[in-house]
Amino acid sequence: MDLQKEGELFLAHMRSIGLAMFMFELDEDGNFDDMSMAYVWSAWQAAKAQSEKALLEQFEINNKLVEQIEKLKAKAQAVQETQQALNDRLLVKSIREHVESHIAEISVNDLFDKGWFAAMKCIENNIDMLEAQEQAND
Repeated sequence: MDLQKEGELFLAHMRSIGLAMFMFELDEDGNFDDMSMAYVWSAWQAAKAQSEKALLEQFEINNKLVEQIEKLKAKAQAVQETQQALNDRLLVKSIREHVESHIAEISVNDLFDKGWFAAMKCIENNIDMLEAQEQAND
């Protein structure tokens, strides 16, 4: 805010608290004639400057906090993605073990066993293909 507007706010406030009119008289340089009013005006300006400085500092702190929150969100997302990848690997391992146990038990003697064996081998091949793709992406 410019000095003139700030001065108008100051004068309006001083009048609102009922100060005597002679205190508002100005000298030829535009300064208050009354020394106590001059001191109050100086204090007002200093407080205003300090307040603006404090606001700027708080703004900078808030910006840093927002940056830190964004970094934490990114880390949390990375952790979630890593956890999901780990869960996926554990699931694939479990499926592989299950399929391998079935393959080991199949005695390809009849048509049903041959079909079951082929299905299990197909699943095993798909798992191998998915793992190869995953390793290529890492």
